[in-house]
Amino acid sequence: MDMEVRTTVGVNSGTPFHSRTAALNKTTWWYGWTDYVIPDVFTTIADELAAVRSTVAMIDMSPLPKIEVTGLDAARFLDYLSVRKTSANVVGHALYTAWCTPDGKLITDGLVFRLEENRYIVSSDSIFEWFMANQGEFDVTLRRCTDDYGVLSLQGPLSTATLSQATGEDWSDFAFCQLRFANIDGCQIMVARQGFTGEVGYELWVARQDGPRVWDAVHASGQQFGIRAAGEFALVLARLEAGMTLASTDYTN
Repeated sequence: MDMEVRTTVGVNSGTPFHSRTAALNKTTWWYGWTDYVIPDVFTTIADELAAVRSTVAMIDMSPLPKIEVTGLDAARFLDYLSVRKTSANVVGHALYTAWCTPDGKLITDGLVFRLEENRYIVSSDSIFEWFMANQGEFDVTLRRCTDDYGVLSLQGPLSTATLSQATGEDWSDFAFCQLRFANIDGCQIMVARQGFTGEVGYELWVARQDGPRVWDAVHASGQQFGIRAAGEFALVLARLEAGMTLASTDYTN
């Protein structure tokens, strides 16, 4: 990822968008996610779910655990752990996969972003220790990078229009699982065509220090499209309505 990242701010300061989400939260509903808390409901569940389905919702997904995998064996290492051939994924694309033991026991699932030939970011449940335990003789370096980035999810039928307004670029030909760099209010971001709601959606990966500035710019750009901040509860309902199961939440093995 070519954006400048500074990690001097720790998790005790909240997600990169916390100053904005805390100001917007009109309820006492918060959701604990790893070392963070994010709003569970900002106003009402009905209004926030309606934004996902009818206009556009902006959702703080920053606590998603992230692991940077680099080195000459990065692709081979991820192939070894994954049920899919991640090495076949070209630079500038994301791939969904599951992580399993050699005998097929599911660990969890997640996304693999290929940023460079030998550089990946894995966005999944907290599996860093499992990755380390399976590193073996692979020539790879593993690094937790959850705190480096904010992840702002735009979900809903008007999310493309909002993103276009915020970046000044056309996103009509941006295919699912593609990655692309863009600029919002002078801040470089990475955009992934992703979502877990059954609607058109994007993940905006933002350097931690740029979180508030990007949030403000996206929020302003989406006003004409009825943008609304949505909490974790609305996201869960949208996911279940779309029939998308989550390994760590909906079932165990």
